[in-house]
Amino acid sequence: MGKFSMTRLGPLFAVVLASVLVLTVSPSAATAGPASGGAGALQHQIDLQLAKTKGGVQISDNAVAYNNGDVIVVFPNPGQRKAPAGIGSNVRNTSLARTAAAESPAIAAGLQDCPDGFTAHSYCFYTDVNWGGRRLQFQNTCVGKASDFGFDNQTSSWVNNNPNAYEYTYDGSNLSTFLWSTGLGASQSSWVGATNNDRMSSWAKHGDGC
Repeated sequence: MGKFSMTRLGPLFAVVLASVLVLTVSPSAATAGPASGGAGALQHQIDLQLAKTKGGVQISDNAVAYNNGDVIVVFPNPGQRKAPAGIGSNVRNTSLARTAAAESPAIAAGLQDCPDGFTAHSYCFYTDVNWGGRRLQFQNTCVGKASDFGFDNQTSSWVNNNPNAYEYTYDGSNLSTFLWSTGLGASQSSWVGATNNDRMSSWAKHGDGC
């Protein structure tokens, strides 16, 4: 019987080695993060929002509510520059979600998709210029910390729909360094300016019960 030839066995070892590498690498691909687009990416953002803040409740595919719905953060759909009007798609079947969705008709009366009802007027902060990115909308919060809602040092534009009150904004969670104030009702800013951009950490409402 002739001797084994390592030269002849070389291709066989190469095939076996390649198979082992494929089996080793494949599991890591399965644990990779969500794709850059699609519903999975949006839900991943929502999950991160819920993980880094307290008391948040997902009320739609796009929105998380706080303080029994007085504060709502709305996320843009993947590939979109602005958050959708209202609270987005696939509203959850809960009383909190249904109440928030029922206020959607007020959107048409407000500026830049910031709700404005007959009795409740909203204020909105946006993470991008020209009212783009995520939208934080609230009505009755007299003093707020942006970090409570995942908005610390991220505001670039704003809207005020309340004709009876205005907002003072500050750099610092304890209203320490004044940045800007909104006008009274039907006022907006497409950019807070280079000096104030991405610095807002807290706000205080003046007027209308505060």
